[in-house]
Amino acid sequence: FSLGKLLEKLIPPGPKDRELHAIIAQATQDDPAERYPSADALGSDVIAWAANEPVAAMNGGRRYSAEKFVARNRGFLIAGAISLLLLIGALVAALAANARAERALKEETTRFAQVRSLANYLIFDLYDRLSRTAGNTRARAEVAQQAQRYLTILASSPNADDQLKLETARGLIRLARIQGVPNAPNLGQIDAAKASLAKADNILGELGALPEKVVAPDRAELLALNAFVALHGDLKDDQVRS
Repeated sequence: FSLGKLLEKLIPPGPKDRELHAIIAQATQDDPAERYPSADALGSDVIAWAANEPVAAMNGGRRYSAEKFVARNRGFLIAGAISLLLLIGALVAALAANARAERALKEETTRFAQVRSLANYLIFDLYDRLSRTAGNTRARAEVAQQAQRYLTILASSPNADDQLKLETARGLIRLARIQGVPNAPNLGQIDAAKASLAKADNILGELGALPEKVVAPDRAELLALNAFVALHGDLKDDQVRS
């Protein structure tokens, strides 16, 4: 009780510190049972007040303890909140970038499939239709060359699988036929035909994932065309066209 009165005298007139007043009020209760049980208990509350810790005399509960924690760690909490906001911002940016990357990949995959479909239409469907009409050797050659450019670009991309490479080899074989394989109307470009067949042979030699029964007909056709070119390679252009 005496220490409480002394503390009251030490406080300058006018301060409205509710925690100090609560400490003084408990120390100077009329009923001794309601005072601090010891001078140490009073001292602990004064030390807690000085350290901005919860004061037992306040009987403030959890909310009061939380408020004291925030007041005591305001700088830390602000820094933590800023760090959290930065992390959230980084996460949002990463998610947005990932979404853009997925959209770009989807668009790239779609374009890849579209170009592949176009190339196959040119080199197989349109080429076959043109071959049924006499006198359009030059048109077939242009179609085959354009389609082969598409297939070659696609086959060199990271998305290329063995099936696409097989399509590329077949396109080269068709291109060779129209360039200068003497068993059908052609442009008489023997060297170009040899180069196309050599490229097709290299591609077929790299196909390890496809069953041999899938690749065997193309290998056989390649061997036959190479034989035709070898047999007639010394003929002049006008003799080849005839």
